[in-house]
Amino acid sequence: MTDSAPTVVGLYSFMRGAPLQRVAEFRWDPKGGVSLTVFDVEQGYPFQEWFEAGIPSEADDRVVMPSEGERFMRALIWPTRQMGYHRIWNESEPST
Repeated sequence: MTDSAPTVVGLYSFMRGAPLQRVAEFRWDPKGGVSLTVFDVEQGYPFQEWFEAGIPSEADDRVVMPSEGERFMRALIWPTRQMGYHRIWNESEPST
Protein backbone atom coordinates (compact mmCIF):
# COMPACT_ATOMS: atom_id res chain seq x y z
CA MET A 1 0.00 0.00 0.00
CA THR A 2 1.41 3.34 -1.00
CA ASP A 3 -0.28 5.98 1.17
CA SER A 4 -0.20 6.00 4.93
CA ALA A 5 -3.20 4.24 6.42
CA PRO A 6 -5.36 6.25 8.81
CA THR A 7 -4.53 5.83 12.47
CA VAL A 8 -7.61 7.60 13.88
CA VAL A 9 -11.04 7.56 12.25
CA GLY A 10 -14.00 9.26 13.92
CA LEU A 11 -17.72 8.66 13.47
CA TYR A 12 -20.02 11.65 13.86
CA SER A 13 -23.79 11.75 14.09
CA PHE A 14 -25.91 14.65 12.95
CA MET A 15 -29.63 15.16 13.25
CA ARG A 16 -31.68 18.11 12.08
CA GLY A 17 -31.44 20.89 14.64
CA ALA A 18 -28.75 19.16 16.72
CA PRO A 19 -25.01 19.86 16.74
CA LEU A 20 -22.59 17.41 15.17
CA GLN A 21 -21.66 14.83 17.80
CA ARG A 22 -18.63 12.51 17.90
CA VAL A 23 -20.03 9.09 18.74
CA ALA A 24 -17.18 6.61 18.17
CA GLU A 25 -13.61 6.24 16.99
CA PHE A 26 -11.26 3.60 15.67
CA ARG A 27 -7.55 3.82 16.43
CA TRP A 28 -4.84 1.73 14.82
CA ASP A 29 -1.17 1.24 15.36
CA PRO A 30 0.89 -1.59 13.87
CA LYS A 31 1.97 -2.91 17.28
CA GLY A 32 -1.36 -2.77 19.12
CA GLY A 33 -3.84 -3.35 16.31
CA VAL A 34 -7.25 -1.72 15.93
CA SER A 35 -9.22 -0.53 18.94
CA LEU A 36 -12.72 0.89 19.17
CA THR A 37 -14.08 3.45 21.59
CA VAL A 38 -17.82 4.13 21.54
CA PHE A 39 -18.96 7.38 23.17
CA ASP A 40 -22.68 6.99 22.36
CA VAL A 41 -23.90 3.39 22.19
CA GLU A 42 -27.09 4.24 20.33
CA GLN A 43 -25.46 6.35 17.62
CA GLY A 44 -22.13 4.48 17.47
CA TYR A 45 -23.72 1.21 16.33
CA PRO A 46 -22.20 1.24 12.79
CA PHE A 47 -18.66 1.17 14.19
CA GLN A 48 -19.58 -1.48 16.76
CA GLU A 49 -21.03 -3.70 14.01
CA TRP A 50 -17.94 -3.23 11.82
CA PHE A 51 -15.66 -4.02 14.75
CA GLU A 52 -17.50 -7.29 15.38
CA ALA A 53 -18.33 -8.42 11.83
CA GLY A 54 -15.92 -6.51 9.58
CA ILE A 55 -16.56 -3.86 6.95
CA PRO A 56 -17.23 -4.35 3.23
CA SER A 57 -14.22 -3.16 1.27
CA GLU A 58 -14.77 -2.10 -2.32
CA ALA A 59 -11.01 -2.03 -2.92
CA ASP A 60 -10.62 -5.65 -1.76
CA ASP A 61 -14.07 -6.85 -2.93
CA ARG A 62 -14.66 -8.61 0.39
CA VAL A 63 -15.30 -8.00 4.07
CA VAL A 64 -12.21 -6.79 5.93
CA MET A 65 -11.78 -7.51 9.64
CA PRO A 66 -10.19 -5.23 12.29
CA SER A 67 -7.41 -7.81 12.65
CA GLU A 68 -6.26 -6.69 9.18
CA GLY A 69 -5.27 -3.29 10.62
CA GLU A 70 -4.18 -1.13 7.70
CA ARG A 71 -6.71 -2.59 5.22
CA PHE A 72 -9.54 -2.19 7.73
CA MET A 73 -8.70 1.46 8.42
CA ARG A 74 -8.53 2.19 4.70
CA ALA A 75 -11.91 0.54 4.15
CA LEU A 76 -13.46 2.86 6.74
CA ILE A 77 -12.64 5.97 4.74
CA TRP A 78 -13.28 4.59 1.25
CA PRO A 79 -14.53 7.61 -0.76
CA THR A 80 -17.84 6.10 -1.83
CA ARG A 81 -19.00 5.05 1.65
CA GLN A 82 -22.42 6.65 2.18
CA MET A 83 -24.19 6.88 5.53
CA GLY A 84 -27.49 8.60 6.23
CA TYR A 85 -27.10 10.40 9.54
CA HIS A 86 -23.42 9.69 10.15
CA ARG A 87 -20.17 11.06 8.77
CA ILE A 88 -16.75 9.43 8.92
CA TRP A 89 -13.58 11.51 9.14
CA ASN A 90 -9.93 10.58 8.98
CA GLU A 91 -8.54 12.36 12.05
CA SER A 92 -5.00 11.03 11.81
CA GLU A 93 -2.10 13.36 12.45
CA PRO A 94 -0.33 14.30 9.21
CA SER A 95 2.86 12.39 8.44
CA THR A 96 6.04 14.36 8.90
